[in-house]
Amino acid sequence: MEKEKLGQEPALGFSYETKDFNNSYDPTSVPHKFNGMSKRLYIATQLMSGRIAADRTILDIVYTVKAIYEITDELLKQENL
Repeated sequence: MEKEKLGQEPALGFSYETKDFNNSYDPTSVPHKFNGMSKRLYIATQLMSGRIAADRTILDIVYTVKAIYEITDELLKQENL
């Protein structure tokens, strides 16, 4: 069983519901809940943005993304202490 990832709540603290726009005239259409970007993804994209700004010649993108998510996960762990 995979452990639950931290930071899955919405990054910006809000969510909303909307009906399926393709079936907007169908009264039985089910509302969809949108939470937006997760906190974990938001932090990772901010870190990646800084990393790319600092060094535009990233040679090993897989290593870089793994490192970014390790930092992100550690930040989220520290936040929950």
